[in-house]
Amino acid sequence: MEGRQVVTKDEERLGPVIAERDGCVIVEMGHVFKAKHAIPSDFLHEREGVLHATVAKDLVSGSPKVDVDEFDPDAVRRHYGLDVDFAASDS
Repeated sequence: MEGRQVVTKDEERLGPVIAERDGCVIVEMGHVFKAKHAIPSDFLHEREGVLHATVAKDLVSGSPKVDVDEFDPDAVRRHYGLDVDFAASDS
């Protein structure tokens, strides 16, 4: 998957995949000030050599910045609404 472009649901190009780790792909975003963001693989689908994300660019750019060698996949999944703890209501 490395080197493949990622496009969001709103047809915005995010950038290339630079790594895959812990059920996520890491995308390098930006032209001058580059940042790395992880997207859970649950939100990616390949079509014609391009990875299409089922989330918007704003959600990805608002996610925690990551380092290729070290990041918290649980924090990334929580940002995207996965693996959320639900508290039971007493009412």
